[in-house]
Amino acid sequence: MIRRFALLFLLPLAGFAASEPALFSRSQLKYGLERDDYLGRWVDRPLFVDPSIGPRPAGTSIHPESYRRMRETARQYGLDGFAFFPEVRRTQEIYDLTDKDSGFLLLSEFGSRGTDTEKAAIAKIALEHPSSFRLDGKVVFTSYGADRLSPARWQTSLQKIRQQHGDHFLFLPAVNQLGGQSLAYWMERFDADALTPENWEAVKATLREWLRATDGLYFASTAGLKKKRLFHAEFYRDFVIRAMRETLAEPEFKGKYLGLSANIGHENSTRFGYTQSSDGTRTLRHSLEAALAAKPQLINIPEWDEQNENTSLRPTVYNGRSSQRILRHYAAQRDNQLAEPLAGDDVSLPNLILSYRKVLTLGEALEVELLNVPDAAAEGSYHVKVRLLDPKGVEVAASPEYTFEARQLKEERFTLPSERFPGHEVLEPVVEITRNGAEPQHFAQGWHPIVLRPTWNWDYKWVKQPLRDVLLPSRARFTLSPPGANGLRTAQVEFEAGEPLAYLELLDNDDVVYSHAAAPAELWRETPGQVVIALSWQAAKTQTLPGRIALRNAPNARWRLPEEARDALTDGAISTGALRTNTWPRQALVALSREEAREAVFEIDIPGVYQGALPVARILEENIHGLPGNGGLNMVFSRYLRQPALPSPLGVRQVAFEAEVLPDLPRSVLLLQAIGQSGRIYRSKAIVASNDDAERGVVVFSDTERRPVTLAEAAAPTIRYPFEPTRGSILHTPAGRPFWGILGGFSNQATGRGGGESRDGTPFIKSGDYPESAPHTAPKWVSLPEGGHALEFDGQGTFVTLPQGVIPRRAGFTVRMEVYPEAEKGRQVLLANASYYPGSLVLYLENGVPKARFAGEAGAARGLSAGAPLKPEQWSVLEVVCDQSHLWFIINGEASQKFPIPGPGLYDTPTVLGGFGTEWFRGKIRALEVRHQPML
Repeated sequence: MIRRFALLFLLPLAGFAASEPALFSRSQLKYGLERDDYLGRWVDRPLFVDPSIGPRPAGTSIHPESYRRMRETARQYGLDGFAFFPEVRRTQEIYDLTDKDSGFLLLSEFGSRGTDTEKAAIAKIALEHPSSFRLDGKVVFTSYGADRLSPARWQTSLQKIRQQHGDHFLFLPAVNQLGGQSLAYWMERFDADALTPENWEAVKATLREWLRATDGLYFASTAGLKKKRLFHAEFYRDFVIRAMRETLAEPEFKGKYLGLSANIGHENSTRFGYTQSSDGTRTLRHSLEAALAAKPQLINIPEWDEQNENTSLRPTVYNGRSSQRILRHYAAQRDNQLAEPLAGDDVSLPNLILSYRKVLTLGEALEVELLNVPDAAAEGSYHVKVRLLDPKGVEVAASPEYTFEARQLKEERFTLPSERFPGHEVLEPVVEITRNGAEPQHFAQGWHPIVLRPTWNWDYKWVKQPLRDVLLPSRARFTLSPPGANGLRTAQVEFEAGEPLAYLELLDNDDVVYSHAAAPAELWRETPGQVVIALSWQAAKTQTLPGRIALRNAPNARWRLPEEARDALTDGAISTGALRTNTWPRQALVALSREEAREAVFEIDIPGVYQGALPVARILEENIHGLPGNGGLNMVFSRYLRQPALPSPLGVRQVAFEAEVLPDLPRSVLLLQAIGQSGRIYRSKAIVASNDDAERGVVVFSDTERRPVTLAEAAAPTIRYPFEPTRGSILHTPAGRPFWGILGGFSNQATGRGGGESRDGTPFIKSGDYPESAPHTAPKWVSLPEGGHALEFDGQGTFVTLPQGVIPRRAGFTVRMEVYPEAEKGRQVLLANASYYPGSLVLYLENGVPKARFAGEAGAARGLSAGAPLKPEQWSVLEVVCDQSHLWFIINGEASQKFPIPGPGLYDTPTVLGGFGTEWFRGKIRALEVRHQPML
């Protein structure tokens, strides 16, 4: 065996042209600052978004002014330029938008799918552009997923390009498959100290094959290097980089080049799952430090502006300018300098960044990271202590006192078991700084609270807040009235700051539900004088809908339609055939006076979906109503009390307003958030909308003790779905809108959150998980002879989508349903907590016998069987109980044995009721309840 060791990077690589690497960040370009549609879709948004830039020109990917501002911000990071994919539709315009004499560089990246002809055309543009990144006088092309093609295939493509344009470029392939195995395979062997000489030789043989066909090596996939969802720095340094450097040092490859990457994390659970934590600022720092130490020719950081995977390096609302401060330090260090402070910095304050997860489930480790970032204005030393207070100002925990040298990059971190605070829903940080023996300074305003949820969560975003970027107001007042008869509350806000504000917003569980506009021409939000109805539509298949939707008895109603559907409206009626209907979420709004709303009626004539009337008063009373159709279609009408789009920046220092809010949860956490034009941010003390009588007592998995613990004080949600068709395709629950389900559709249409990209919100992101031939997606409501209603599933593809959080990953729970199977043969999935990645529980019938699979972080438990079958064509009460250490069944009151399971669950995913993959339930369900308690 060859044991792993810390590589000291002592092997010189001949032929390197530069002593220090060029720094790039890959840009998607489509997430421009001019966009106003970031709200509610992703877990974060750009910090310096500005819709007043105006819409991007038709046929382009980004507004030129937005690109100019992005480029200028990247310069302030110390980056040398952007990497991008010129083969992606519309992105070649960036060659024209990049000044040819600005010194800002472009790193062109090839994919594996384009044709040789297309690549040759792009190569010609890049070769002629003076801003293309060059090494030894040659333009550099890197790649994405290069090893989807063979080295020989790439060699042929490159020869064709050189035949046309000469030997004036270098190609560095992104290589992930080494020695015929995946990175996951090698990480497993690495962690087991099981790497053999034969393993190393197999890896190097792969790299040699690439080096003989191309001009060097490039590793772009640091986001895939993880151990327990943390960046695996050891593996990157001592396996990936070591293998590449040692192979490049062989005499045969003299003059070949090396490219590496770094990344910030991968924390977007709404689509792919929480796969790699940013771990405060550690993932960025540790991946970048490993890459810099290897002295490659270039380092590319994916990605500058990727919303969908929450990997953005650019300033964002929850990252603030933390990444900018860190990159400035490393870029200056690369040039043997100290970074200058950012413009406008109060240099009397240390360049300190405070980071922590903004939402935790009890049992998770509560970690607070303190990072001192040196700069040229920093001097001396200082001492820091962090105190955590409850909403009444009582201290519940405190860190040790840490000492920092102002000109030394240094992290301190303290960790607490969050289960120590079961009676606290929020904790407010206070930072105490002492210098030169003076009295401590207390920084108690502006920090984001730490929200502690007892049992469920899918938001793994860290909030990273530089002390110098906390916006301190001269006046801040935020109050919330008691709930009215309809649940509405009135927020009253007065705010004044020492700089112009960009945004002043109300947040409900970190979702912007109101953003004040300086002079709104038309307010698309409910007020005392008007109501707003949202109409959303989304489908699993692209389709054209024949028919129309008319609003009667509301002659003064105003419509807000997506840009591509503006021509669909005539005389208060929408021609539905003009609405683009596919996997992307779309929404229209209609505003009408409260007086008109009493009599207004939507007349709907869409064959195959609905033909009839839907009174506006009914929508307002029920809050939401869904109409399912073929091809996974849902048209959902809902009372609108959110923020449809970002307004233009305010540009004023003083704001006062009142706004009505309808909290999404009985215990919603509401905040006031102010963003200054400088990028400084203020968050108010949290207000918890306590409005429920939840049962107490939960079982959660403790990261500290590595076992389940019982917390008697914590409140447990009971998610009970009344099986009544009053809301159409919406499966409503009083437990709160984040738990509302939808028949045969996308959860974001029910919850009002998510849906950032195509197919978000469905459990079937992978097409193979849903049968293409299924005639219907939505089960049918049927009346039962004994009274009440049930959902009838056809066994071919009908399902209900329940959102993330319904099945808690880290807490005990009880699923109870009343089931009427029509057949007892084969395997039929009743409930699957699964999507792109598996969640935890899959409950199914096998020849009538209830069985389960539980996927835990430590591995999958199998062979969980209730033993006794459910009788066909007969109602049975089926319960599944999980206490994070065991799982068992209860059928009609009779309990099975308890099966050991490896809690906690694997991923936070949506849950599908009715089937998954090729295994679909045929029969009826008439009740469903998920208690976040193990009912013993």
